[in-house]
Amino acid sequence: MPDFRVHAVTVPSPGAVDAQDTLALGKFLRDVAKLNQDQHNFRMFGPDEAISNLLGAIFETTNRQWTPEQ
Repeated sequence: MPDFRVHAVTVPSPGAVDAQDTLALGKFLRDVAKLNQDQHNFRMFGPDEAISNLLGAIFETTNRQWTPEQ
């Protein structure tokens, strides 16, 4: 696991920072996937809305896997 503190948003006072939680989460998940590439023991499952939910950073490390119906 990566150090979650690397992805922390510093908020010096209430309302001082405009940040998005899922954007930070996407970058954290990207680093989780990167650190687990050799072990193949992490997979993110999600609907097609990964990008609109701001989790797209994970695709810097891995691609989507599509399993078409047969």
